[in-house]
Amino acid sequence: MKNRETAQRLHHLAIALTRRVREADKAAPIGSALLSALSVLVFGGRKTLSELADIEQVSRPTMTVNIQKLEKLGYIIRAKSEVDSRSTIIEATEEGRFVMFKARDARLAILNEAFDGLSPKEVQAIELALPAITKLTQD
Repeated sequence: MKNRETAQRLHHLAIALTRRVREADKAAPIGSALLSALSVLVFGGRKTLSELADIEQVSRPTMTVNIQKLEKLGYIIRAKSEVDSRSTIIEATEEGRFVMFKARDARLAILNEAFDGLSPKEVQAIELALPAITKLTQD
C-alpha cells in the first residue's frame, strides 16, 4: 500500500511540476506540443516521422501536422533517409535549436527560482532521489 501512495503522490507532483514549468512556454513562439517534438529532435537527434510520433505518443497524422508547422517556421528540415529512400529523416535546424534552448532556459529559470526557496537539506534530498526517479522513467 505504501508504494501505491508514493506512486500517487509522485504522479500528482510530476503533473504539478510540469504545469509550473510550462508557464514559461507561454513566452515561446510555439506551443507545448511543438516544443515537445522539437525537444526530441534537439536533444535526441534526427528521427523519422514514425519514431517521433511514437516517442511523443501521438498518431502519425498528428505528427505530420506538427512537423509541417515546424518546417514552415524553419525549425526543422526533412531529408530522404540514406538507408531507406522511402523514409524521411527530420532534423532540427539552428533556428530550431535556438528556440528550444531558449524555451528550456526559461523553464529552468522557474525551477532555479523554486530551488532558491528550499533549504540545502531539501535540495540534497532531491539530488539523492534523482537516480531512483531516473529509473522510473526508463522502460
